[in-house]
Amino acid sequence: MKITRDMINYLSFPKDIVELALAPYQEMPTGEHPFVMQHHWRGRSVHVDWRMKANGFLVGWTVLDNPKGTPEVDSVAEAKKALTSVPFIFRHTSTNKGRRAETKARQPIQWMKVHGVTKPGDPGATRENIGVLYAFERGVCIFGVQKPYFHEYFVKSSTGTFFPKEQWFRIVVRRVGVPVLDPETKKPLKKRETMWRVLIPGTQEPYTISTRARKRDYKPPKSNPYPFPKAWALKNFPDQMKKWEDWKTGPEKEVKTCRTCAGFTACKNSECLANPDIPGCDTWAPAYLVRAFESLPFAEYKNFADCVRKNQDKKNPNAYCAFVARKAGEKLSTPKFTLQFNSWMGQFVVRGVPKREWYLRIDDKGVGGVRSFFFPRDPLYYRPTSAEEEGRVDRKWLDFEGKISPRTKYNPNKKLPATMKIVDRGTVSIESKVEKGIEIIDLKFNGKKLKGKWRLVQEEKKAKTYTFEKLSRSSGLSFVLQKHWIPTRPTPKHYLNDFVYHWDIRLSDGIEFSLYKDPLLVKSTKVKRKDQTPEKMASWMEIDKKKVVKVGPLSTIVDPIDAGKAEILEKSPTFISLKLHGKLKGYFVWKKSNGTEIFMRSKTPQTE
Repeated sequence: MKITRDMINYLSFPKDIVELALAPYQEMPTGEHPFVMQHHWRGRSVHVDWRMKANGFLVGWTVLDNPKGTPEVDSVAEAKKALTSVPFIFRHTSTNKGRRAETKARQPIQWMKVHGVTKPGDPGATRENIGVLYAFERGVCIFGVQKPYFHEYFVKSSTGTFFPKEQWFRIVVRRVGVPVLDPETKKPLKKRETMWRVLIPGTQEPYTISTRARKRDYKPPKSNPYPFPKAWALKNFPDQMKKWEDWKTGPEKEVKTCRTCAGFTACKNSECLANPDIPGCDTWAPAYLVRAFESLPFAEYKNFADCVRKNQDKKNPNAYCAFVARKAGEKLSTPKFTLQFNSWMGQFVVRGVPKREWYLRIDDKGVGGVRSFFFPRDPLYYRPTSAEEEGRVDRKWLDFEGKISPRTKYNPNKKLPATMKIVDRGTVSIESKVEKGIEIIDLKFNGKKLKGKWRLVQEEKKAKTYTFEKLSRSSGLSFVLQKHWIPTRPTPKHYLNDFVYHWDIRLSDGIEFSLYKDPLLVKSTKVKRKDQTPEKMASWMEIDKKKVVKVGPLSTIVDPIDAGKAEILEKSPTFISLKLHGKLKGYFVWKKSNGTEIFMRSKTPQTE
């Protein structure tokens, strides 16, 4: 199977545009699924494309491995021969730090069979060098635990090229924080960045049955109760399997009720007082705060801020002092948040593409400034995603927008400035708690883009890595295709020449594409993308026959043509790929470049 120009060629995109187009996926399908590992050569540059089938498409990783002395190849035979002379990406040792990796885009399953040579300038090659793809390892894999910062897989080779044939091996891919290096001295700066590392760990024990997972109270989803090779685990880790099964089937946790809540007798909730055995404890402070409050000398604190300053030794001084403030009758101002986008030009090699990062600042009135979290990807588009706690930063950063000088905070460049922009801002309500040493922060944002209920969950005790995800999600996605007639004059006579028309593809999550041509008849067309709330989109989705719809002062005509299910595979501010299931069927791509928007049908690889 060859690579053609009509394929979605992510390899030809600039690196950071690729990162925008690749959403970190959380697929955790049951059973065994085929995988392939391919060495991809372009001149002396070589990396590994590792693809796995999941839910009707492919996911995977690009593993970077380009050691010195890598030979140049121009055929599959030479690639196969060179494989033995290139130090391999995976090392099965307890001290293994692994190789750097990047997420691959979701792709059609035909990519499993892509192989061979592509000419310079074609997809999979460079302008000067040919591209060679050689599949050196195939087999099946089982998807283990999948988190925004940690992915686990179990692979079994059917070829035996690298992995012993018909044996299971555990591979993990983990996001790690590393210091940014000074471009001249190569010494680490205070600034940190994150990257993915892929490795075969020294311990092959599945995370699900580990002691660490039990301490974290981790349980796999009901749809996949055994995210690992069960027979293999029983044979190799019988003690851990027994402990895990006993723990899993043990007595259920005690459900706290209103009666057992601290401060129940002082509760003003009439429903709880009338029915003390219903689930409760969510609306008032934990017992340790109540005890602290009862012994609190009010005269020592002037106000909430003064209380926080003098109680930094407590586990949660903000929650403690908020409780004190409410009891003392002090009205607290609503916390504020800011979501910022920072970019700067990196090393110029072939394309001048800026580095990108996002920061969430939360002004919780704490001592030491505002609390700050760093995101390597846009949290508005990638859900869930990982975040790194930056700590507390000066309150000036809450409202900062503008240029940042080289070699200062948030700009590691030597000469070029960085630019920080405010993406969104507003108020946020915060509820923070600690369970088994792990911080859980519930946030309710009231911004223009960042809104609704979200949650930050610490990876483990004292860790700086958090998971950031939206709590409310829509289930299922559908689409409609409609022909939309717009009058060219305020009071049309309803003749054909009184109207212009276009086609609308509307998705139930609020995305709308206005197409210049009928997508059932053409392969690509210019388009305008618009977004609106799912609530407003619902009225358009419900149109099941030709009717007049008012749009402002205009009486437009909407004619429904098609409807069905939809799947979004990738989504970013400049790129969306989706799968539609109706008369309009197959893979489609929307992309925006230099102000021009295109909606096109995406072709999969063609057999030679």
